[in-house]
Amino acid sequence: MKFSFKKGGDDGGEKKPKAKSKSRGGGDGLASVKKSLANHGEKILLAMIGLVSLYVIYSGFSQEGMSSTPDDVKTEVGSARRNMEATTWNEVKDAQFSDVDRFDEQASADTIPIKVEHFTLRAPLHPVLQEERQKRKDPVLIAPMELEVRPGYGALLTADNGQDDRRGVRSVLGSSNEDTRPLPDQVRERIGGRSSSSGPTESRYFNSVLGLVPAKAHQDAYRDALSKAIEYSMERDTPRYLAVEIERREIAPDGTPGQWVALDSPRVLATEPGNWASKEEERISSDHVIPALVMPLPPIVMRDVGTWAAHSKIPQQQVDERGSVIEPSELNDRGNTSIDEDGEFSLFGAEESFDERANPDEGQDGDEYGGDELTEADIRGQLKVEFGMLRFFDFDVAPGKAYQYRARLLLEDPNNPNSHERPSTDACETDVVIRRQATPEKKFVETPWSTESASVIVPSGTQIFAGTVAAPARRAVSSSGGRISLPMRATDEPVANVMGVAWDSGEKLDVPAPLEVRRGSLVKKMKAELEVVDPSISRVRKVKDYNFNTDFLVVDIAGGERLDRRGDLRSPGMVLVMDRAGNLMFHSELADRDSYNFYAIPPDEEEMRSEQQQLENGEGEGVERGRGRGRGRRDRNRGGEQDEAADDFGIFGAEDERGGRGR
Repeated sequence: MKFSFKKGGDDGGEKKPKAKSKSRGGGDGLASVKKSLANHGEKILLAMIGLVSLYVIYSGFSQEGMSSTPDDVKTEVGSARRNMEATTWNEVKDAQFSDVDRFDEQASADTIPIKVEHFTLRAPLHPVLQEERQKRKDPVLIAPMELEVRPGYGALLTADNGQDDRRGVRSVLGSSNEDTRPLPDQVRERIGGRSSSSGPTESRYFNSVLGLVPAKAHQDAYRDALSKAIEYSMERDTPRYLAVEIERREIAPDGTPGQWVALDSPRVLATEPGNWASKEEERISSDHVIPALVMPLPPIVMRDVGTWAAHSKIPQQQVDERGSVIEPSELNDRGNTSIDEDGEFSLFGAEESFDERANPDEGQDGDEYGGDELTEADIRGQLKVEFGMLRFFDFDVAPGKAYQYRARLLLEDPNNPNSHERPSTDACETDVVIRRQATPEKKFVETPWSTESASVIVPSGTQIFAGTVAAPARRAVSSSGGRISLPMRATDEPVANVMGVAWDSGEKLDVPAPLEVRRGSLVKKMKAELEVVDPSISRVRKVKDYNFNTDFLVVDIAGGERLDRRGDLRSPGMVLVMDRAGNLMFHSELADRDSYNFYAIPPDEEEMRSEQQQLENGEGEGVERGRGRGRGRRDRNRGGEQDEAADDFGIFGAEDERGGRGR
């Protein structure tokens, strides 16, 4: 398209177009930039591409060339193949594991000893994770050990139970006030709290059977047999003592033993204490007590039950002068027995489970052996000592007879328990499965029988204790061999003061009799007036026309010789006696002193004052002859002149046959 412009002249009258006015806001500058880009953009882009191309070309020519030859490449490839095919574990192992594990050597060389037991687990961390290595078998149990038997007799305090035992009342009503008097202070101090019976009593002869229970050995046997077995349970697989079985046999006078007879000891242990008025405080340490095996101590009037309480290898607790335990034992129940409502004996109780008996605080009050919440040791049934103790009182014995005993223990069967879940058949060995199938109702196992005890003879109740001896007065006699000391008279013999004690089963008390005896004398006194301590009234009572007889024969007497010139010190008395069976027994004043004093009753002070008054009035000789008291004091200095003569050659004389020193 062509445009033609006509030049206008002044005369032409054609007007020129007006020029646009410039914008004051600078819009012409932005428009000029856009216009420049539109006109020169292609040129700028082409220039940039050219520069990049030049840089690439320059970089390519600047790189170094490959210096390796084909042979070098071939060599590298072969080396790589050989490295992949070669085995270099030994070199790598030595390089990376240069230090060998020497923990055992370091531990043995350590100067600080380490006790492994401090790091052992008493229970598995989790029963499910415990490795099951063997099937369950029966533990090998050990019999009780070292049985000891101690005989005794006395008045047993029994429960009232509506019985009409009025011996003490009859004693008081049947005697006047002149026939009784209060206990002297000396007697009350000696017998302490053992004087009063305050209830019905029975005359009983008995044997106390004591033995050691190898508790630690039983724990080890259970641990060896069951701790690594299938379905192991800490609560179930531990010794749980249920009862002790006792058998007895009588020994004939010629020494021939009889047949063993079962004593039904579990029932006796459970029922006999119920017939007593009370129970004595336990004397043995609670660490050794297994209640199911320890019969309580019976209340024997005027007897120290500590004599029959503990085995010689089991420590006793301390008691005060009245027989009370200073620190009463707090016994943990580790088993018990009972009689159910139908009168049937049960090892596990009538209506309560074994666990309930093990912890009587749960749901019921415990008996004297019950108490606080069970500790871990109680749950496991483990004592902290090597030996526990068993104790049984056999009241079915006769005086004068000899007996032997043996014992075995009953424990809950861990493979057929009564108080826990029964292990499965697959978990038990074949012999255990067969045994359970043969006797499914048997929930306990027995130990073997113990070795029989030594034979003991039940005493008849008569005793004798030696006191002082009065040696005969002596005189000096010249002979061809020199001067010798002889008795003043050929018939002079030593006189011994003895205390005879006879048990009166009818009156249920000890009858003591102070006697003067010579060689060949029988320890007896007929139609005697004696004094006894009556525990039913806690008073001294006179017994008139009493025929006292011990059946002891005095064989020999020695002692009583002067040991100084004044005669204040004399040799202790000694007496040799023989019983009705022909057994010889030696008694010494020193050994029998405590027993002699225990049974000696001081004279009534009021009566002594009355006798002194009669002596002052000239009636003393008849009174003293009738009473027979004070002979030792009255005749003590007889033969003094002869003693002085004997002193010339160093022999100290003594009194004549009537010069005994009374107590």
